[in-house]
Amino acid sequence: MLQVSLKTKAYKKFITATSTTSAYDCIKQHCNLTTSIETLFLFGGVWFNKKRLFNAQTYLQKGDTLIVYISQRLGQRYVLDPDQIIYETTDWMVVHKPATISAVPDRSHLFWNMTAAVSAYCQQSSPGYDCQPINRLDWLVEGLMLFAKNKQAEKDLFKLSQAKKITKGYLAIMPTQTSNILKVTNKLQFKAKAYLSANGKPATTWFIKQQDYQQFSVYRAVLLAGKRHQIRFHAGLKLAPLLGDYFYQSNYKTVLDQVGLIADTITFWWQKKRYKIKLPNANDLIVDIADQSTKK
Repeated sequence: MLQVSLKTKAYKKFITATSTTSAYDCIKQHCNLTTSIETLFLFGGVWFNKKRLFNAQTYLQKGDTLIVYISQRLGQRYVLDPDQIIYETTDWMVVHKPATISAVPDRSHLFWNMTAAVSAYCQQSSPGYDCQPINRLDWLVEGLMLFAKNKQAEKDLFKLSQAKKITKGYLAIMPTQTSNILKVTNKLQFKAKAYLSANGKPATTWFIKQQDYQQFSVYRAVLLAGKRHQIRFHAGLKLAPLLGDYFYQSNYKTVLDQVGLIADTITFWWQKKRYKIKLPNANDLIVDIADQSTKK
């Protein structure tokens, strides 16, 4: 399968006004841009007093500092391909997020992410509402994301999520393991990475082997009280690091540095009907990661 990197790199620059001036003129004096300064403001790359600054004519006093994020994707918008839409209703939709694209806007860019792409798609037919993600995925993880398409659906889906009535399923791939089923339970906290902590929140993951493939094992990962990076941390702690997961000391490098984890199912009840949305060809996608990985 041909894979294309969607990641964006950005560098951060601190610019301090040496006299009373506009934000526009301050950036013009200190930055050499390949695109217009207006585009930098429009795409959300300028921050002042811990907030995005959109008005280029904002006046700065001597000593005021701007933080400018200059992205290689500046001026570009990520566009949702219709093939990425897995299921859609009038209230919500489930889409396929590739690895290397962010789920939500980052500090450098408002429009190079799944949320902006889904919102742009929906506003073609229903302007006035920015679609909201009900679940998120790390930028190096591929899989299904659920989006609300209107405010009432957003409220109702968030209630389901908070009540743990939206179940997400994952496929995980790692070097060959002998365990057929394994339960991992502990308390985790998160600061850049997941880590064990007596003061953390309870986290339980079941790993159920699906198949052995070449020198790798594919597991179904089931979360109970899921936390950020939980599957990745638990796999590295009790089995082996997922392929490509350098955060947790994987010895394998994958194409695009993708982590060997795919969110392949979302299940919930909506208006008295049970929905179980599956990512087509998820098994093929997970072994593709192995086929294109190399040992360090």
